[in-house]
Amino acid sequence: MPTPERGTRKAVPRRLAGERRNPPGNLEDTRRILQELELQRIELEMQSEELQRAREEVKQAWGQIDQRVAARTAALTRALEDLSQEVQVRFQAERSLFGAYTELEGARDRLMAENACLRQQVEPISLEGQPGRSSAMDELRSRIEHAAGQEDPVLLLGEPGCGKRAAAWTIHGRSRRQRMVTLSCARVEAGRLEEMLFGAGGDEARPKGQPPGRMELAAQGTLVLEEVGALPERAQGRLLEAIQRLGRVGPGGARPEVRFIAASNRDLSAAVAEGRFRADLFACLGACTITVPPLRRHREDIPVLAAAYVARFNRSLGKAVTTIPDPVLERLMAMDWPGNLRELAAVLERAVITSAGPVLELR
Repeated sequence: MPTPERGTRKAVPRRLAGERRNPPGNLEDTRRILQELELQRIELEMQSEELQRAREEVKQAWGQIDQRVAARTAALTRALEDLSQEVQVRFQAERSLFGAYTELEGARDRLMAENACLRQQVEPISLEGQPGRSSAMDELRSRIEHAAGQEDPVLLLGEPGCGKRAAAWTIHGRSRRQRMVTLSCARVEAGRLEEMLFGAGGDEARPKGQPPGRMELAAQGTLVLEEVGALPERAQGRLLEAIQRLGRVGPGGARPEVRFIAASNRDLSAAVAEGRFRADLFACLGACTITVPPLRRHREDIPVLAAAYVARFNRSLGKAVTTIPDPVLERLMAMDWPGNLRELAAVLERAVITSAGPVLELR
């Protein structure tokens, strides 16, 4: 056992001694290693410089990108604001156009309703300027002149065809109002009468496409209600409210929005007593009551009326009847005329049509 240990200790010094005998080789390796390290250091420095330059270039590029993004964002923001303003302008223009279109539709509906209303009316001979000689007509003219100077409602009473519409035209003609609208309550069905008077919407906004009521058409004008006794009870109440709201004379005598003239050939006092007509509405309308006399109470006016009617029918029919013989006038004055002026006008119209020459022939 001691021998191997002794041999081991002797081997180590030999290797060390051998290494020391070869120092030149290790120096070359070290130099080579140092040179490689130096090259690697130089290469790293170069890479570091390139990396630094790359970082600077990237930084500059990011700065340019930020500037471009900011400029583009500002441009898009301005474009968006301009577009928003343009959209707002177009929206306002469309609203204005829609409002104008709505107004045009309303004006069209109103004109159509007015034309329909005017087509239903045949303007009678006005009492204005008629040279009647009868005391009954003088009294009627005096009452009409008194009513024309006011703005309160007027109630015209009289037999059918006696000239209540002519009296209404005369009252309206002496006023400052330019428009006169007429509604015959007896010629309209009870179910449609309220709609014809107040419109389809009533007190609410009028539905689009629906014609206005006579109350709306008569704004700042005169509304004539013929045969007002035919109004249903509900319409009577609404008419009373409308008269109190629209037909009341304003402060200082200012004219109301609508002037109401009612006409009836019925005995409204009897209708009130029977409960068929409202007493408060009758009192409101009857504050100024005018009774139009029947034709048989002023027969002496027949020649003047006949001449006026013949002249009117000459214009409308293209005739040239210029003479009314005395026998014809005598026959006209001898008749009872239950239909009053309306019947006289119908007889004279037929006579003008059938007359062959300038002389009126009554057959």
